[in-house]
Amino acid sequence: MHKNKKNISKEYLYIILIFICLFVSSCNQKKPETYDTKVLVLNDCDNDNNPETIPPGDSLLMLDANGEIVNKIEGLQIKKAANNASVICVSEDSQYFAVCENAANKVTIFETSTGKEYRSAKWLDKSFSSVEYANNLLYAYNSSCILPMDINDMNDEDADEYWFTYLSNTKFDKADNSIWVTGIDIRRFDYKFNLLAKIESIDNLSMRNIVSIDIDSQGFCWIAFSNQEENYSNLVKLSPQGDIIKNIQLDAAVDFIIIDKSDNNVWITSITSNKDYSLIGDEWPDTINELHDTIQTNLITYTYKYDSNGTEILKINKGGYSLDIDPSDSSIWIAGYDNIIHCSSDGGIIKEVPDTFGEKKWIAIVK
Repeated sequence: MHKNKKNISKEYLYIILIFICLFVSSCNQKKPETYDTKVLVLNDCDNDNNPETIPPGDSLLMLDANGEIVNKIEGLQIKKAANNASVICVSEDSQYFAVCENAANKVTIFETSTGKEYRSAKWLDKSFSSVEYANNLLYAYNSSCILPMDINDMNDEDADEYWFTYLSNTKFDKADNSIWVTGIDIRRFDYKFNLLAKIESIDNLSMRNIVSIDIDSQGFCWIAFSNQEENYSNLVKLSPQGDIIKNIQLDAAVDFIIIDKSDNNVWITSITSNKDYSLIGDEWPDTINELHDTIQTNLITYTYKYDSNGTEILKINKGGYSLDIDPSDSSIWIAGYDNIIHCSSDGGIIKEVPDTFGEKKWIAIVK
């Protein structure tokens, strides 16, 4: 009996040694090359702003958490989007990100770990201006159509398309599987596009002035109405049923809105400029960008933070075209005119990354 126990002990020892050898072997295997990507910044370098010409080549920067460039993707083809929705988005599992190459009628998916192209789809008869991941699908949309795509079969000819008279923004509420769509009105659908709520008017606000929307953790929708010409905005909070909870007028235009899901605080940002048309002279500039450079006297940028009731918490005298929030610490990344700014949740500037493009840009955090 004692001898059998000894033999059994040896068998256990052999099994343990085998597992140790396998573990050491796996640790010594060469790991594939990866990048510690954290922040994606897509630059629009379309310097003539002419929709008839192909952009010379836009670029996407991949930054780490310290703002250092770890990779760069060039040769993208982005035209200026008609709205401030996202031309770039990250998948729910963070393995991929998608870019709307609207100048090439193309949507391209890249691996976040390496920046290599994974899949793409191209259309002859339409282009998409924005993309968003939800429900394990990639949703692309333009001013009249929403197309859900399986990223492993992006060219599925039988994929459903959902058509609208006019569409400006969409935002998915992933907590309750619904989607908000703005256009000639504001609607909320389930993922099969059955209508859940509809708002046809909000006071005297024009639906055409909706520039950005986001959803908080409780399903309330915040919408930014912006009037760039008269330099004011309204922040409107809607219940999931479409009831108007708040309508706040601001004395400045807004470009982008995003909500921190951890506390439902609302961040907004903008980049505007004072204009003096008397500086033009006898001949008008040849391009839109030249016109802007001529009449622009100074840039005005800002970023505000509000609580869930719309009460101002803080102001940062730096702003940009778009924002994204790092969920690990609620810090905010701002895509500015000629830089990328990283701020803490209390508004302190952590780092500024110079950017020589001086054009509109979109930012996305790899969560």
